[in-house]
Amino acid sequence: MGARFQSTAVRGASAAEVRGVVESWLERRGFRLVEVPLVPCHDEVDRGVYLFSREGWTVVVYSHFEEEKRLVRELMTLERPLLHVWLFASDVWGYVLLKAPRIRG
Repeated sequence: MGARFQSTAVRGASAAEVRGVVESWLERRGFRLVEVPLVPCHDEVDRGVYLFSREGWTVVVYSHFEEEKRLVRELMTLERPLLHVWLFASDVWGYVLLKAPRIRG
């Protein structure tokens, strides 16, 4: 089996806004965000999140493939366009463009 990879890019939200959403989501699930060098995650204890930001885009790379849909739903609360890109088994890939509905309160 080849590589698996997913990332979600958020258009127009600052890295701080995206980080806040990711951090809040992880905390509600019993995890906390800590700054560490690039190291492997221990599946049941750790979650790895990398944020990259440049020219109006913030990219979120998350360690647990099976939880990515929940993270995307959480990022949609920013009410910004999202570009979700995935690769599976090194040869099957795809993307989806998402525009979150306006949340009225």
